[in-house]
Amino acid sequence: MEAGAVTAGGGRPGIGRLPLASRLPDQVLKWGLTGIAIAILILIAYFFGRLIDQAQPVLSHQGVGSFVFKNDWDVSRDIYGALPLIVGTLITSATALILGVPVAVGTALFLTELCPRRLRSPLTITVELLASRS
Repeated sequence: MEAGAVTAGGGRPGIGRLPLASRLPDQVLKWGLTGIAIAILILIAYFFGRLIDQAQPVLSHQGVGSFVFKNDWDVSRDIYGALPLIVGTLITSATALILGVPVAVGTALFLTELCPRRLRSPLTITVELLASRS
């Protein structure tokens, strides 16, 4: 490329841009994925609204504070307390983080700083495959 040549986005010369027909699949994929992402956000909002709508009788009967901080769960008396569920979720999440973060950081440090070059590529692929399975 000449020293004074003007380039379009991506470092290609402006004269040698791809024709519209060859860029069409990229544009279709871009708009398709954007549509799917918007549909997912709408679906999440719908589920959240539906959850609030279905929980409204209990929340209006007991209140949010009573639901979150009470320990009782008795369906026959319409008493619902989610404290054991919330605490169990927090303990499980904290345990997973305590066990997982040091292993992940240690693996990343080993692969980037200590691993021999000939093992780096296969181990990186293995770690990425393991990460995609979880």
